[in-house]
Amino acid sequence: MIRRLPATLAVVVLTATVASGCSTFSKNTQAAKVDGKTLSVKDFEAISNDLAKAGQITAPINGEFTGDVSRGVLSRWIIAQLLSTALAANGTPIDDATKSTSETALKTSAGASWDTLSAPTKSFLVTELSGQNALISGTVIADGDAKLTYEAGVNESNTLCLRLVVLPDKTAANSVYQQLQNGDDFAALADANNTDPSIGKGGIVQVGTPASDCNTAGSSVNPSVTQSLASVPVGQPTPPQAFTSADGSTTQYIIFQERPWNEVADLAAPIVKRVLGPDAERRLVKDGSASVDSRYGMWDNAALSVKPSR
Repeated sequence: MIRRLPATLAVVVLTATVASGCSTFSKNTQAAKVDGKTLSVKDFEAISNDLAKAGQITAPINGEFTGDVSRGVLSRWIIAQLLSTALAANGTPIDDATKSTSETALKTSAGASWDTLSAPTKSFLVTELSGQNALISGTVIADGDAKLTYEAGVNESNTLCLRLVVLPDKTAANSVYQQLQNGDDFAALADANNTDPSIGKGGIVQVGTPASDCNTAGSSVNPSVTQSLASVPVGQPTPPQAFTSADGSTTQYIIFQERPWNEVADLAAPIVKRVLGPDAERRLVKDGSASVDSRYGMWDNAALSVKPSR
């Protein structure tokens, strides 16, 4: 349930196959309530309308959102409140610095559209992202768990922290690969062979957007690189891979290494913890409770979502 920040707003819509309408047969002015925190119908409608205008949820039909859309937005609001409460109970409450950082990230991502959002929408999005950020920066997810996940490989960690050595031909590449297999130091061989000034000392290369020593595996990296890394243990060299220039005039051979945890723990841990975040979030909020106005559905604590009530 941890959601990464997309290009415009931190929005991921939960969908369902049921698409019943949300008729206004209830006169209740509260859409949902969690631990004394209430979401009024007015604020719920404002949030839904804002998200629809941003193109993040399906627009209303004849002035009414379909049931699955409404339940998705309500589910997200409830989970955000449950997570906030659970973090505080766990001794890792959302502090002002986390709120400020999260709001800044949302403003940057949304751009000028941020100022068009209603106050309830801004408050909800900040609460949601703050909870997610507090979850990965606190002690709920143990550093040891992050280490184990990283060392299980890129397919488990979704994290790349790369060294590489670039060789001009297959013969040279095979020679260096054999040296690495014999236990020679990767960083030393990288420095002895790399000529590209964009490659850092010891063959360290930054990946992703923004560029960093560690980034997510899907961040502007050739899929063949992650596939190659997935076939060898962390810290071990990949077999040489051939990469041909766009015009076909030159071919280089590159050997990659996913850097050992002790080199990259501080940078890698937050990325790995985002992978572990959904399970940690479920553990924290699974014992929470919420009430939902019957016109929208009912809260299903096992599924952690609003389900149709009819």
